[in-house]
Amino acid sequence: MNRSILTLIGLALLASGAHALEVSDGPLLVFTHPEASAADAASIGPNPQGRIEALYVVDPRTSTTPHLVPPRDGTLSVLARPLRNTLLIDYYQRAGLYAVDLASGKDRPLLGEKKTDYVASDGPVIFFVEVVQAGDSGHKLATSPDDPNDEKVVPTQTALLHLYRIDVSTDEAPRQILDDGIETILSVTEKDIWVVTAAREIWQVSKSDSKNRKIMTLPEDWVTTLIHPRFSPDGKRLAMSAVPRNHFFYKRDLLIVDVDSGKSLFEQKQIYVGSDPVSSSIPRLQFSWKDNDTLSFLESIVTRTVGRDKVEGFEQSVDVDAATGKRIREVKQFNTILPSYGRRENQSKKEPAGPRKFGLFERDGQKLYYAGEAYPIVDLDDERGTSPTALELSPDGKWAAYYSQSNAHFVKENGDNPILVDGEARHKFRLINGWVYDMKWLPATGR
Repeated sequence: MNRSILTLIGLALLASGAHALEVSDGPLLVFTHPEASAADAASIGPNPQGRIEALYVVDPRTSTTPHLVPPRDGTLSVLARPLRNTLLIDYYQRAGLYAVDLASGKDRPLLGEKKTDYVASDGPVIFFVEVVQAGDSGHKLATSPDDPNDEKVVPTQTALLHLYRIDVSTDEAPRQILDDGIETILSVTEKDIWVVTAAREIWQVSKSDSKNRKIMTLPEDWVTTLIHPRFSPDGKRLAMSAVPRNHFFYKRDLLIVDVDSGKSLFEQKQIYVGSDPVSSSIPRLQFSWKDNDTLSFLESIVTRTVGRDKVEGFEQSVDVDAATGKRIREVKQFNTILPSYGRRENQSKKEPAGPRKFGLFERDGQKLYYAGEAYPIVDLDDERGTSPTALELSPDGKWAAYYSQSNAHFVKENGDNPILVDGEARHKFRLINGWVYDMKWLPATGR
């Protein structure tokens, strides 16, 4: 089916009102289906710029039939559900974010055609950034442990951003937060958004629109886009691992700050992490909170240099008392020739082993069971081996959806079909025939 036919179908739906969709306040399942033939898909690859994706919405409270949102050119992603009948969508071939009304089929750009990216939402209130000025594609940083002048360009995007707030339940225009602009979003927590401003300051931005406040000014030698935060469980302390400009591949700084006062509680510079000088991957410092007062991190102690890129030494686990700023425990892990390829920042998180009950279901990895049953509803690992898979449980634990992909590079006319599972009726429904992408549940909303 070509683009012109799809466009005519979309216009016909708009004109007839057949697209109108009123959904319940329960959870919604959304996914996209590529509107392209197998031959077209094979020619344009796994993430084609020319592909058209149709958005489907399933409201299992009312019907297991997917509802089609009229397609547009290009690919898309559903980011949030700020209102019962409204979705926030990023159309990749457009510049900005759009709020789409399912009942009317109309979309509303949040900031015209300006380049925008989603940050967070709190009910009908959406926070997003405008990319005002795209910076360099990397930082020029020292990569040798001994020679600060041995510099390479490390890929990490820099930009000047403006942070906005908009309530999509009203007709109000977006309102900018922090006039000077920001460099990066540091963290998003339940009540706040933490940003680094263009003035190298950490600010706490309240989602509830109360007063925003400055926490601290960052050290001049830190790369602001490569800071990794960890809040204590009570949210009163902030630990940060940072990349110093003159030790990108080999060392990290660690800082603990009191959130209320902005006072530094503990600081240790140039903790050795090690890396590969020919790799573009970013080495990581491992650290985590044991409780509200104790931070644990893993440091490498170098005892002897073995050539240019390898050293001998050992690793030890260190506990820090955040209240006093003192190291209170050191446990040696093992002797080693510390690897030149260090731990990576993008390490994936592993799910806990063993079955976990969730509402009317139990899940063990990619095996899904009805609660209390001995045999799985589906075992995606057995069916597809190492193929990419998706298994998603609804937030209320009453529904599940899954699909598997035997070849993620091409759209197949007889591809793998998405399945919806009713946990109460213990019944499975095939949603559509064909390939899907970006399947996810959107939580219930009261508005």
